[in-house]
Amino acid sequence: MMDVLHAPATGICPECQQPFVLAQDTQLFCCAAHRVAWNNRMTVRGRVATPLMIAARLTRNGTRGHSISGYRASSDLDTLIRRWRREDDAEGRMSTVIYVDRRYALGFDPL
Repeated sequence: MMDVLHAPATGICPECQQPFVLAQDTQLFCCAAHRVAWNNRMTVRGRVATPLMIAARLTRNGTRGHSISGYRASSDLDTLIRRWRREDDAEGRMSTVIYVDRRYALGFDPL
């Protein structure tokens, strides 16, 4: 019987949601292929979402300045986020909110 104090640490992969043994304390994914797939998808999504997010934020979702563009950017961003969430759920991927929470808990600093 393995001593609880010496049991290998485990994690849950954001891409496949399967448990895995951590090779290091800050490991998030079970394998490089899943890390690459997650990061590539987030890169593509970010390229689409970032200008919409900035336009929506700078116009306070269309209530200031270029109101028509800001409102549309906010609406389009909301639509994309709902679509991506449904895609992730259908593919059995971890919620982006939980993923970000895990990154913060491990000390990853985006700034």
